Amino acid sequence: MGITILSENVTSHFSAFERLLYQMHGTYHRVVSAEQQPDAPQGASGSQINFYRVVSQDAHAPLRYDDLVTKNASLRERRIYDLLRMQGSAVPPIYIPDLVSEDRALIYMPYMEECSWRDDNASAARLSAADGLAKIHATNRMQPPSWLPHTAPHFEDRLWLRAWREQWERNLADPEFAAEFAPLTKRLEAAMDQFMRTLQALTEEQTTLTLLCVDLIPGHIRWWRDKAYFIDWEQSSYGSLYLICRTYFTVETQFSSIGMHSLRMATKFQCLNSWNVIAK
Repeated sequence: MGITILSENVTSHFSAFERLLYQMHGTYHRVVSAEQQPDAPQGASGSQINFYRVVSQDAHAPLRYDDLVTKNASLRERRIYDLLRMQGSAVPPIYIPDLVSEDRALIYMPYMEECSWRDDNASAARLSAADGLAKIHATNRMQPPSWLPHTAPHFEDRLWLRAWREQWERNLADPEFAAEFAPLTKRLEAAMDQFMRTLQALTEEQTTLTLLCVDLIPGHIRWWRDKAYFIDWEQSSYGSLYLICRTYFTVETQFSSIGMHSLRMATKFQCLNSWNVIAK
């Protein structure tokens, strides 16, 4: 059961809700009431997320019920949403009252279900997500906003590449684990060195550099009105699109499914000029 909102503090969101509803429906809807709902998954990155069932009405229709979300977002995330919204990219309808403050500030968007990758809708979801991701990469290729951090030269910090080594060292503290797996440490370090060299080569080559959602997990790809949308841009930077495509394919799958389609669509959008670097 929801919690009916009566406080002056929360009713002050009604104007923002109305602006968002206009983006969602194309007509003005006056907010009649709102109920706070139990938490539901829709991205977080350590930020406060709130969910509301909003009741509204326009001049000609009966009451409308919409599930809306507020997030206390960083300035970087707010700027990225605004940039992608203006580009017509695959981000949800969003109202951003504050694009200036360095502090966290609220953003407003509809609640969207997580994409399903296993039911009858999986193929449509993969295609929609791949098309949307390719367009984001293509539109922002080699055009970094001045305020967007780059993955280079601090790859390990920007991409959380120290985490595997820290976990490996914790595992090696277990004598039984160490006895079996410690000999693999040199091979892991060599693979990491090769990966870092590839990242550096891709950065120097520049062709594939673009805006990245570094935290592109399945839960951050949402489904709304028969289309995939990308949310949670808190952990974003400017780097090679291969860092994102690797989320969806491996050598074993021969660049299949969403990853390969993203690369094909990126080529269609004139995102890639060459494949030289990745083969080195």
